[in-house]
Amino acid sequence: MAVIPEFQRKGIGGQLLYRSVIVLGHVDYYPGFGFVPAEKWSIRSPYEVPANVFMALELVPDGLENVSGLVKYPEFRRPDRPGHLSTGP
Repeated sequence: MAVIPEFQRKGIGGQLLYRSVIVLGHVDYYPGFGFVPAEKWSIRSPYEVPANVFMALELVPDGLENVSGLVKYPEFRRPDRPGHLSTGP
């Protein structure tokens, strides 16, 4: 989870962390834990992927109430490969 710097220290991360989870994952795995397509809340992936693999889960009742929009991920740079973008280690 990440909150862009200008919105940090305002409690947003805590609200996101405790209220919902959004994943880009396997359609046969995550629904077993209660995840449903995020499009239910008009939440969109920044990637061109099928709607059924971009999912959300409310951790509290109405955890995604009044939430919608495009999820944005920061660019991650690998220190061992300058200029290389990666979404993980």
